Amino acid sequence: VDAFKYCTSLTSVTIPDRVTSIGDYAFYGCDALTSVTIPGSVAIIEYAAFENCSLLSTINVDSTNKNYCSVDGVLFNKDKTTLICYPAGKIAPSYKIPDSVTSIGAGAFAYCYALTNVYYTGTQEQWNNIFVGEGNDNLTGATIHYNYGSVVAPSNVSNLELKGRAADALRIGWTRNTSADGYIVEMYKNGKWVRASKITKNSMVEFRKSGLASGTIYKFRVKTYKMSGNIALYSGYTYLIARTK
Repeated sequence: VDAFKYCTSLTSVTIPDRVTSIGDYAFYGCDALTSVTIPGSVAIIEYAAFENCSLLSTINVDSTNKNYCSVDGVLFNKDKTTLICYPAGKIAPSYKIPDSVTSIGAGAFAYCYALTNVYYTGTQEQWNNIFVGEGNDNLTGATIHYNYGSVVAPSNVSNLELKGRAADALRIGWTRNTSADGYIVEMYKNGKWVRASKITKNSMVEFRKSGLASGTIYKFRVKTYKMSGNIALYSGYTYLIARTK
């Protein structure tokens, strides 16, 4: 317990392979610590072992460990039901939490001040049933996006074609995409693609652009989108080149 608490001289720790447990608050407040390597021998990691390590960015766990694992530097128990520590030094504005998680350890997100969005692969009801230990205000204060990954991106627009043209306007159309929530239309202008329209109904399958120069070639591209909570999932682009009269 408290073995290295507030030890400001520690910068990197490789725990010896004879160690079988890491005690309560073992590295609490080690604000110079940047990385920890945990051997296969460790069977128990006690309460808040890595809490308030403000620069900790990486936790590595040996592949032979039967009790814990590291996923992108984040410490979990082996079956990923408990998220033990998200290193504060990762300084990431968002993080994806799998729906296998049923508990989050005390101080797991301590010092993660940059965290603003959490993408949870389960439902809101499942999230509400997760036990969250104390010292996780940065997590509970973030915006939670539910059902992340359960909605797949829609397919590309099909049958994109010119529907009408005038000296100063072009009208394009495509086949309705029933898997999409809407469409994004972009136009190539001044050396780059710019958004010309966002269509929020998948039943609206035409776009007209006026104010164009006569006898001039214009490039368009269209993609579909579908919302997954607050996240937009996009298809690839379909392209069209057309000339005004």
